[in-house]
Amino acid sequence: MTSTGLSALCLTFLLGPVVCSSGLEFTLAPTDRNVAVTSDSCGVLLCKTSSVSDDKERNITSLSLYKVVSQGTTGSYSSKPGNLSSLAFVSTSQPSFEQFSNGVKVSGSLKSGKASLRVELSKQTDCLAEYTCELHKVDSEGKELITSYRLLQAQDQSNRNELNKDRTASLNARIFSLVLGLDTKLTTNEMYLKDKLSFLEDQTLDLQKQITNKIHKKLALMESSTERLEVKVDTKLNLIESRVSSVESSLETKVARIQNQLTDKIYSLKYRLQNKASTNFKDIEDKLCDLETKLASVDSEYIQQNVLSTVKDQVDEQFTKVKKNTKKADHTLRAAANVLTGLKRDNTKFQANLTKTYRNLVYDVSSGMDEVFLQSENLTTTVENSLRYIRHSLLLSLGRVESTANSSVTKTFTSLQTLEAKLNSAIDDEIESALVDLFMPETCKKNTPVQPKTPSTPYPVIYKSDIVGLNTPFLCDTLTDNGGWIVIQRRSTGDVDFYRDWVTYKKGFGALHTDFWLGLENIHTITNSGQYELRVDLEYQGQSKYAVYGRFSLAGENENYKLTVESYSGTAGDSLSLHNDMEFSTRDRDNDKSDTGSCARRYKGAWWYKFCYNSNLNGLWQVVGVTGPRWKLFTGTNPASFTEMKIRRLED
Repeated sequence: MTSTGLSALCLTFLLGPVVCSSGLEFTLAPTDRNVAVTSDSCGVLLCKTSSVSDDKERNITSLSLYKVVSQGTTGSYSSKPGNLSSLAFVSTSQPSFEQFSNGVKVSGSLKSGKASLRVELSKQTDCLAEYTCELHKVDSEGKELITSYRLLQAQDQSNRNELNKDRTASLNARIFSLVLGLDTKLTTNEMYLKDKLSFLEDQTLDLQKQITNKIHKKLALMESSTERLEVKVDTKLNLIESRVSSVESSLETKVARIQNQLTDKIYSLKYRLQNKASTNFKDIEDKLCDLETKLASVDSEYIQQNVLSTVKDQVDEQFTKVKKNTKKADHTLRAAANVLTGLKRDNTKFQANLTKTYRNLVYDVSSGMDEVFLQSENLTTTVENSLRYIRHSLLLSLGRVESTANSSVTKTFTSLQTLEAKLNSAIDDEIESALVDLFMPETCKKNTPVQPKTPSTPYPVIYKSDIVGLNTPFLCDTLTDNGGWIVIQRRSTGDVDFYRDWVTYKKGFGALHTDFWLGLENIHTITNSGQYELRVDLEYQGQSKYAVYGRFSLAGENENYKLTVESYSGTAGDSLSLHNDMEFSTRDRDNDKSDTGSCARRYKGAWWYKFCYNSNLNGLWQVVGVTGPRWKLFTGTNPASFTEMKIRRLED
């Protein structure tokens, strides 16, 4: 859309050359008879661009010459634009013009950025008329500029006031017309901006919906992960509770066993003491009974034996002596009586001594038993105190065991979590290493069998390539169109900043599991090893499209990695062929052909810019407008939501 500038007005009342500041020269010169012109010519009217003009920066589209048609009193003119009579014009569609009509010879030309119109006036009235010259130009921004100059003839003082009034009215009408035109164009621009704003609002709503959907997906994923983590934690807690219960049960069993053993020992000790005391008492009683029995037996036998023996002896003696001496019998009987009395006295004394001895023995036994009982009570008290101390010690031990167990459980749980994380990481690393060692190929070519990818990357990773000079790992797409695609650029998350300098783009940046640029030098090394084709996969507003180029290569750094790309096919439209044979540009290395500054700096990217681009896949992520990652024939002025550039070696 072009815009129209207001007309510039330059007025004069003098005959002779007039040069206005906008670079247009408008003159009416009397006829010089020495100049070869029509015999009845009164003057030459000339309108041309000046040598001091700045038209080099603008394109001239037309130059027109008008005669102001007079109305009413002589010398007056109408201010209405419709009262201008066209005399001549030249334009880009009619660059030259020459004719002779009604006694007026007219000629003109437009070439090499300069324009001119020449009119030979034959009548004196024509030399006294007013004329207007209009110059139409277009600047570098597409805006149309109109410069209008009026040449007024000198009049007498009576007509000058009327001329000034008519001139003012004409200027006002002209300005009013231009203002109306400007208002119309402003209205058109306003409607366009409203449509554009509505479109942007729709885009914003779509973007908000996409962001909301992504947030919901992330939240759902987080909830799922949280639920799985809660299940794992519950499982671990149940296992720990089971182990703690097992430990507590084991401790309770051990404490109960110790208590039972101590109780059995105490009861056994008491039982042995009681049995010993009872045995001692019984032994003493048995001994006393035996002693009493023996004493009674000894006393009876002793008395009987002694008496019988004595009586027998005496009887025998008396029986022998009865015959000899009766008198001696009485003496013997008295002696026997005395002996019996003495024996009786001795027996009483013996019994008294024996009773005393028995009492002393009972006393000694009682004293011994009291000491035994006292020792037993002391032993019982000591055992009870020991039991209380043992119970207190057990309770303290149990408290320490419980505290230690809780601490151990906490440490064990923490250690288990750490161990689980290490095991999971180690398992992932081992699995990835095993997959790399067992299944990862060393080449990426068409019809390569589908290979398993690592958990963290979208495609299998080739670490050791058979391409000479390529020592950088890269992704190999083994699925798309029979596989064999080496991924050289991928953008899906926006995690990596692509507005980088020359050295960074040369070496490459990013990570294979997210967004990355493989590096200009690596891409050159790959394409220098054979003939390659290029595939560009794009996503925009839920649609997926692609572009394939049958030939693709990059020159070396000495040629600033110049691009060669040919033979388009696909569904996304050809937005790369414009950049063919262009050198790579970054924010600090300008290799484009634009005369208005660095395209990389203006559009915040790095690409094979020309003047400036039809595609800019390394632009600012998710930025609407000219600085975003665009593929014009697919995304228009909006950014793509996914880009992937990959190359494949053509079969020999």
